[in-house]
Amino acid sequence: MRISRFLATRTGYLGKRCLGSLYDQYQSEALTNPSQFWGNHAENLIWDKKWDKVIDTSNPPFTKWFVGGKMNMCYNCVDRHVDAGNGEQTALIWDSPVTSSPPYHMSYNELQDKVSRLAQCLVQLGVEPGDRILIYMPMILEGAIAMLACARIGATHNVVFGGFAAKELSVRIDASKPRVVIAGSNGVLPGKVVAFQPIIDRAIEMSEHKPQYTIYKNRSSETSAVVNGKTVLDFDEALDGVRSGHDCVPLPSDHPLYLLYTSGTTGTPKAVQRNTADYATTLLYTMKNEFNLNQDEVWFSATDYGWVVGHSYCVYAPLLSRNPSVIFEGKPVGTPDASTLHRIISEHDVRCSFMSPSIMRILRRADPEGAAGHPYPRPNFRCMFLAGERCDVGTLHWVRDVLKLNPADHYWQTESGAPILIPPVALGEEVDCNGSAGKAAVGNNILIVDDQGNELPDGEFGQIVAKLPLRPGFFPTLFQNDTAYVEKYFSDFPGHYNTFDAGYKDSDGNVFVMARTDDIINVGAVRLSTGAIEEAIGQHQLVSECAVVGQEDEVMGEKPLAFVVMRPGTTLSSDLTEEVIKIVRENIGPHTGLKEIIQVERLPKTISQKILRNLIVAIVNNKPYKVSPTIEDAAVVGEILDVVKTWRDGQ
Repeated sequence: MRISRFLATRTGYLGKRCLGSLYDQYQSEALTNPSQFWGNHAENLIWDKKWDKVIDTSNPPFTKWFVGGKMNMCYNCVDRHVDAGNGEQTALIWDSPVTSSPPYHMSYNELQDKVSRLAQCLVQLGVEPGDRILIYMPMILEGAIAMLACARIGATHNVVFGGFAAKELSVRIDASKPRVVIAGSNGVLPGKVVAFQPIIDRAIEMSEHKPQYTIYKNRSSETSAVVNGKTVLDFDEALDGVRSGHDCVPLPSDHPLYLLYTSGTTGTPKAVQRNTADYATTLLYTMKNEFNLNQDEVWFSATDYGWVVGHSYCVYAPLLSRNPSVIFEGKPVGTPDASTLHRIISEHDVRCSFMSPSIMRILRRADPEGAAGHPYPRPNFRCMFLAGERCDVGTLHWVRDVLKLNPADHYWQTESGAPILIPPVALGEEVDCNGSAGKAAVGNNILIVDDQGNELPDGEFGQIVAKLPLRPGFFPTLFQNDTAYVEKYFSDFPGHYNTFDAGYKDSDGNVFVMARTDDIINVGAVRLSTGAIEEAIGQHQLVSECAVVGQEDEVMGEKPLAFVVMRPGTTLSSDLTEEVIKIVRENIGPHTGLKEIIQVERLPKTISQKILRNLIVAIVNNKPYKVSPTIEDAAVVGEILDVVKTWRDGQ
């Protein structure tokens, strides 16, 4: 028998909008009595068996949540909405400007049918709870269907970004040992079709582990996958061959929902493992109380299934909270132009959205006056949440003042599964575009400490850590590697999770994330944040993007070297260089020692738009480097090499 309280009865979730700031109250409750706070919010889910104990901290850092409980993520995302009479409401909206297909609205009824039949197909192939399924999909609805089908029967999915080369894909196949691979026949980029089957065939050929079955979703005759009906199956034919779907399987609270390899993983990969019940509890909480959405309001997260944001905020969170989720295949800037983001928000009546700061910087460069958005009214849009990397103040102000999209920078990691820091706008507080990533998300106890783990006063720069116990939804371990989990994340500051990021906190509790720990440079025994220098450089109106790295120096130890992308049609002259250096001196001080600025056409970035600063550091300092498999375009490496060589020759 399933146990639940209806969502509408929970005043903290779907009742009237909060009046005044509730942040301090919620945070106090979550930190002083996490059992009561998260137990109350877990009541918003439907359980097959209620837990015996909300939280068990007896074996740190291995916190256990909802011990003894049983539930199913897919049931809570899909079936309970159908059972409540909302089956005809829209669950997912597929929008693909890179194809000729019009936007498609999939109802909960249709989603339930397809998910349950794919789940039955997997069971007929011998898939059991705990088996791994590797998913290699473009941003099509079948990607979400595959994830939910795994959750329905207790298979643990491992989604790999549908753009990884065969070598990196083979590494993940050997690491996760999937029984089945589910893939699209191709991905579509602007003006380009990428065939996936040759990549997968090559990856399996290179792998020691051999999946038993591969299921392809054929998208077009141009790149249809070759199937033989024995070990290589057609997605649609497999569903059509199933007479009835499979019911949701009750699973323990700590059942592994998915594995996810972090974006920089190379060599022997280590996968973040995410458990079911605590993740579901936090995601459901966040949609109303952190991302400010009411039930049935449309949500748009511009990301890929292969990243943690795609898991949390394309699929699971919006479905849990019954918010139609826009699944977008394309780029919010280049398909076809800078109007795309505005069109999506206007056409689908999006109320809140999730975007990376890089996307907004690219949009700013392409359309500095925001004219592309003028034909698209968006009277109901509420907030643009930005994360994935640090957002500079200049971009925040541009999004606020020019685009009028009310930006809110926030911060989290693959490991956290949901925000670590976020402005508590949904709990009644105003968003301040001052460069902070907000306050500690409710349930997170965030501290700034020195290298010895001593807490620092407000305003002092140090390491950002989270005190145990971590809030529900954080990864409970690394897949089959408890030892590495402890050594990597908890050994430097016992009793605390090391974010490997650095920053400071102000007197109001706002946290400023300034740099990765390895992006701190030491200039004449003074520790400087490259992020702070980038912040200052970005204030110049002609600078679109920048990256600051440390150049080795015999006298000073290191000195900052800036790479900038200028506005179109602008060349970095000696006068402009002096203007930028002056801004840095005025904002940080002459001790930064910034004297050199190099103009580039673009910066090396991952597919998720994070700047590969370590790659630039290695090139600048003539050190060996390895190009990340997640790099967006490997050709940019040659461009940086040429620019640095020219710069050296001119010294």
